[in-house]
Order: sequence, then C-alpha cells, then structure tokens
Amino acid sequence: MGVRSLGSAIAGFALIVVVTSAFATSTAVVAAATQPAEATFLYVSANRVMEYDAANGTSTALEYIQTGTPIMPARALGGAAVSWSVRTLEGPLTTYVSETFSDPGKTTTHVITADLYSFPRLSPDGTKLLYVAEEPDPLGGLTSNLHVQRVVDGVELFSIENVDAGDWSPDGKKVVFASYPRARFDPDLVAMYTYDVATAVETRLPAVRIARVGEINTYSPRWSPSGDWIAYQRYNQDTVDIMLTDPAGSATQILTTGTFAQTGMGMEWVRMPDGTERLFVETLEPGGSPYVIVEVPGPDSAGSVVKIVHGALFGQAQPDFTDVTPAHPFYRQIRDLAALRIIRGFDDGSVGPEKLVTRQQFAKMIVKTLALPVTGNEKSPFTDVAGGLDQTDPLYPDKYVAVCATAGITQGTSDPTKFSPYANITRAQLITMVARSTGLPEPPAGYTPPFGQFSADHYPWARRAMHAGLLEGLPGIGPSYDFWQRATRAEVCVLLWNLLQR
Repeated sequence: MGVRSLGSAIAGFALIVVVTSAFATSTAVVAAATQPAEATFLYVSANRVMEYDAANGTSTALEYIQTGTPIMPARALGGAAVSWSVRTLEGPLTTYVSETFSDPGKTTTHVITADLYSFPRLSPDGTKLLYVAEEPDPLGGLTSNLHVQRVVDGVELFSIENVDAGDWSPDGKKVVFASYPRARFDPDLVAMYTYDVATAVETRLPAVRIARVGEINTYSPRWSPSGDWIAYQRYNQDTVDIMLTDPAGSATQILTTGTFAQTGMGMEWVRMPDGTERLFVETLEPGGSPYVIVEVPGPDSAGSVVKIVHGALFGQAQPDFTDVTPAHPFYRQIRDLAALRIIRGFDDGSVGPEKLVTRQQFAKMIVKTLALPVTGNEKSPFTDVAGGLDQTDPLYPDKYVAVCATAGITQGTSDPTKFSPYANITRAQLITMVARSTGLPEPPAGYTPPFGQFSADHYPWARRAMHAGLLEGLPGIGPSYDFWQRATRAEVCVLLWNLLQR
C-alpha cells in the first residue's frame, strides 16, 4: 500500500475507514471480554457498546444501554477501565467511567454531566478522564473547554479553554487537542496543540492548519499507539480529509481526499498482531449508508476508498452469501441485518431471500433488531408456544415471543391464548408488528396511503407505517399490493432495516 514515509482507524449514524500503516446510569446486561487485545476498539451499534477485533474482523457485544443512546465509548490501553457517554432526548450528556462492563458488582466509579459535548478519553493507565464540555464564556456566550479529572474522586487536575476535542499520548504524559482561536496565536485559525501534563506547556503544531472558524465542529485528533503519529480531520468544503502528522507537527500528509462526508466523525487506532497500526474513522459511506468499515490507500497513494472490509451497522465481518450478490435489490438490507446477527445464513452458505418466515422466527428477529433485553425469566402468555426448540439458543422461541407480547408488538391471534408460532407470517402481520414496535403516531387526517382499506385490524398500522417511511423499498407497494401474501425473508429484512434507520 505504499507507506514509505511512515516507516516500515458513537450518537445519532455514521462509515468507518481503515488506514493501514506499517510501523512497528446504566447497568451491564451483556458479558464483556476480559483483557482486550491491542487490535480492538469500541463502538456503538443499536444501543449496544460493541468491541471490534480488527485482527479477525469480528465484533462482540459488551453492553446494552437501556436508557438513552450511548456514544463515544473509549477504553484505557490496558483495558482496566472504559468510558462512554449517554445522550437522552432531553438534558445534557452524561459520561460514565467503569472498571468493566461485564461485572454488575463493580460500580461506576465516575459520572460527569456536560452540555452538548463529551468526547471522553481515558488516560492509558485508566486513572484520569479527559472530556470536553460546553460552558459559558466571559463574553456571555458559550465555548467548549477541555477538562481532565482524576477518576477515583473527580478532582480536576487541569483544564484548557476553547478546545474542540483531545486525546492522550500513549505514555499519558501529553494531551493533543484541536483549539478554537480565542486567546491563541492566530485569531482566524483553528489550530492543534500538544500539552505537557507535568509542565503545563502548550506547543503549537506549526504544519497543522486545519480550518477556519465555523467550517466544521470536530477534528478528532488521535495519537497512534506507537506515539509516532497523530491523525486528525481537516475540513475541505463539503467533505473531510483524513490527515497525518508527527507529534512535533513539523509536516503533514493527506491520507484521503474528498472521500468522506462532513459528520461528527470519531477515530481509533489499533495495533495489529504483526506490529502494524491501523486507523478507523467514523463517517458516512458514499451514498449515505451508515456504519461501514472500508480500507483506504496508504499515505503514499492517497485517494479513494478501495475496499469495504466490514459490514454496515458493525455487526460482524461483512457476510458473503452464495445467493445474494451486490446486484441483489435487497443486498444492503440483508447484509446489514446479517452483520448484526439478526438473521443467519444456512449451512450451504445461502441466506434464502425468497424463503418464508414463521411467526416465531420473526419474534426473535424483531427483538434482536430493537435490542430488547431477554432475561430468560419471561413467561409466554400463549399456550401454543414451547421453549427449547433451538439447542444453540435456549431462549428460543418462547422467551422472544413473551418479550414481544409484553412490549405490545403482538396480541396473539383471534384466540388471545394462541400465537400460531409455526404459521408463516403474512405481510399484514409483519407490517403491523413492526409499526406497533416503534409506537408510530397517527398520520395527519388528510393522509391517504397508496393502498385502500383492506382490514380493520391491519390497515391503520399499515397507514402509519407508510406515512413513517417504514414500507419504503417494498416492491409493489401500491393499490394492488397483496397484504395477505406470506412475507419472505427479504421483505422482513427491508422492514427491519427501515426500522433501524429511525
């Protein structure tokens, strides 16, 4: 990939890039891994904090956040502690630090509430937390300031004014940060600095000219594990360039040009087992699809994306099914749901997009899509749903069906004691259950969907779903659409994928 100059990388929706360089108030409900390998980093998918293993291209769920939307998870280098923020519809961000996700007996050690920003980064040894908060300035406006606090007791160690985002050096002796211009050297420039923790000396990186004020609001500087390089983002009109500099800021290199849309992008470095370092960057896939990892050329051949190496929505390595190629009309939807392990392929390598789906199968699919907790203690209200039908999943199907009933997703059949688990789900039933799951409001009184009244029970939910965009992409949706046809796996994927986009 041409790396001569280097020597021998959540919360609304966003793509991950991979740059390869060859130099040497939440409770845990899902078990986490133990001491993490260096080739891993944390990200968020569907309210789950996930761990991506870049060495083998797989992901593992560490934590399900039940209240609010988790964003910006990070981990100390030794894996002793993790930090993450939670965004709610109302109120400020809340940042947590915990020794582990996996042990409910270990309490959260530190909680910080900060308006708008957070960008939490633990020091390599896990003892200090860096974060950014929006706060009043002396002129009566607002500015964002960087704070560093001791995790054990919350004592503030130092702060830096007018900072957009920051990161630790791998030895914990310095902090790198992007700064707004007020009280800096150039009043028209957003610049980058390092801060020596011991001496409190700031040093400007002279070759790093990022952007002028107001053009973009985050630059996400990230220090490589070796300490040799700092990656950052540079605004370029309507796109973002991924840049690289040495810690002294004596020179810069462009890794990508015009590849990524402007978004609040995060970045993470990892060190691979062979000693190489890779950079993962959060942004949008060309065309707007969120959550994809791609590989880009090295710094000597900067340019376009060359290879998608990880599936959208970050579930697992991008699936490769024998009967669903990129030319398939539902390729993206099937790929993404398989990546999240909401659907699985068959032993022969196929996924069977035209196969039918039973009602009990769909119950599990929608529970996994919504990331609804399943404890194993649920009691099914239906007399015809048995448990233990899947040796690999003792919760299937009765526990998933019970969760659907409790959440109001299903009300059973005409006989409220029956669920008909083995019956193939119809399009009408599928649409109704998806619409119920998300609490769709009633459309405006004058709204008329492109299909007529077909059922007193199902039409109101189909009308809501159509108005909310949940039926987008369903082939044939219109006046002649047959709601009583049995739904295929591909159709199920379309609706669940649309549900994930809300």
